[in-house]
Amino acid sequence: MQIDHLPAFEGWNVWKEKNKQGLDCAVKIWREGNRVVMQTENLGIAIHSVTTIRDSVKDLYVAVTGDQCAVTSIRVRRGD
Repeated sequence: MQIDHLPAFEGWNVWKEKNKQGLDCAVKIWREGNRVVMQTENLGIAIHSVTTIRDSVKDLYVAVTGDQCAVTSIRVRRGD
């Protein structure tokens, strides 16, 4: 997992307050062979994560959860 502070990052206190107020964000998830890649960016924090699948599986499922928050209005778009 790689986390980067971008020029738009205003500090953790601003980041936490704006997240508490609620905001829209996009999370991109795709599969490259036996790797699952996830990317997201919000308020100057960029996250890039790669998970390697060690077993041979055809189908993968993703769960969207929130820790101490409500996740609402989820929209899924498939980009083949």
